[in-house]
Amino acid sequence: MSTTFSSNQSPLVGKYMYVDPLEFFPRGESCGYECYCISFNNNIYTVRNKWGKEFNATIGQIKRVIDITERQKFSVGDIVEAKVEYYQKEGDWRTEYCQVVSVKNFANDYDYVLKNVQTGQTYNLSQQSIIKIVHMLQNKYQVGAYVGVTHVIGPQWDYEKIIKNATIVKVNPWYNRVTYEIKYDNGEVGTILEDRIVAPGVPKVQKTPDQIKSEQTEFLRSEEQRLLQQLEMVRAARARVQ
Repeated sequence: MSTTFSSNQSPLVGKYMYVDPLEFFPRGESCGYECYCISFNNNIYTVRNKWGKEFNATIGQIKRVIDITERQKFSVGDIVEAKVEYYQKEGDWRTEYCQVVSVKNFANDYDYVLKNVQTGQTYNLSQQSIIKIVHMLQNKYQVGAYVGVTHVIGPQWDYEKIIKNATIVKVNPWYNRVTYEIKYDNGEVGTILEDRIVAPGVPKVQKTPDQIKSEQTEFLRSEEQRLLQQLEMVRAARARVQ
């Protein structure tokens, strides 16, 4: 239902409204432009649309006042996660982390200029395309920390979880994760997520060839003694029988 306004007063100045610009549309075929009422003189309203065009309108061209239901949710300088590209076939989208450069408001529309924090590419997006404000995550471990790193080996139905010890050489905090560049005790390097870090395991002592040979000799000597003892027990048992 359209709202009726008196032409001898100016209650609409400073308000947003739908205005039917007769010079562009035949009467009754337009839902009206969103406009802002600038002034009222001699029963004529001066209004401006979203694109900055100003024109005069009579009370008959005013459809209704726009209810302001939206508020600005993000400010200049905020770091946000925003939907910068939509995939219509998949019904999905690609997001990037951006900084709010500027904000423009008209009625219930908030339009933002965003700049990617890595590439510097800019986007013009509506408020509906911005998901949330984000903050850089804090890392739990520091460069130089000696940690354990979990590894899963074997097939999915019969796997084993082991721990390899490593030293953190670089920390890479980001808005959705923290990664660590590490160097294992054996000299290998890698990059891991924070949830793979645990307390370091007890390192296995690497034995020298002489140590291995000595252990093998001792094992053979003890086995020889055990077998000789068994032989003596068998002989003693036979002697008792005879």
